[in-house]
Amino acid sequence: MTGSRWVSALIISAVLVAAGALAGCASPRGPQPAALTTAATGASSTPATPGAWVGRWHGADGATLDIHSTASDGGYSLVFHRPGRVDVTHDATAASGQLFYDAGTGPTALRPGTGTASADPDQRALTYCLVSAPGGHTYCRRRDTADALALDHGAFVAIRSECDTMRDEDVVFFNGTSLRHAGQAQCPTRTLGQQGMIYRLQAECIGGPGANGQANLTATTPDRTHLALTPRGQDTRLYRYCATGSLTQRLQNEAGR
Repeated sequence: MTGSRWVSALIISAVLVAAGALAGCASPRGPQPAALTTAATGASSTPATPGAWVGRWHGADGATLDIHSTASDGGYSLVFHRPGRVDVTHDATAASGQLFYDAGTGPTALRPGTGTASADPDQRALTYCLVSAPGGHTYCRRRDTADALALDHGAFVAIRSECDTMRDEDVVFFNGTSLRHAGQAQCPTRTLGQQGMIYRLQAECIGGPGANGQANLTATTPDRTHLALTPRGQDTRLYRYCATGSLTQRLQNEAGR
């Protein structure tokens, strides 16, 4: 897809996802078991609005869950990834602050929860989590990072640049938790807010010094290999993913940091 076509697709996708974020009140297809429609309680800090769950969630042993809005029918797509296995995708619908899908063993729900019962001990103190019922599988996010961005790890280059010849200022690295330009040290990135695939971040390496804890960067993620960044007070720049092996040796070394 050419740069101009991708820009148009990005704008359309952003509008659709923003509309999809309102779909959290949509009724699920068919009746749901009463045991699954009970609202989650406890110390979870996850909002009971599935439109705010779009993006990546992290489970134990490197597992991830990517949630996408399918605004065309008010539904959602759930992509479960486990290292070394084929990704599994399920369609889901929203009701009562939960997402319902068929996991192959019957109706299953994702609902707000905590990491208390996670198989990953590093998640057990987290409260921004989703838990499946039945099953109790836990997926969490850290609000003090950018780990909600459902992006491939590595280098993203400006749309009109070549992977092996671009300038340092035309490349952004994403390591799963933060964003930075080439040549910069690791830089903390914090998620402050979200509407669908559009995230408000505090990221000094990209957006400049933050003021009073306010967002200084907007990131839009239409898919795993495209990214739009809008630093505060600046124009939006579009990026595409480049495989590490296609970069110069120096940037390959940076991608591995």
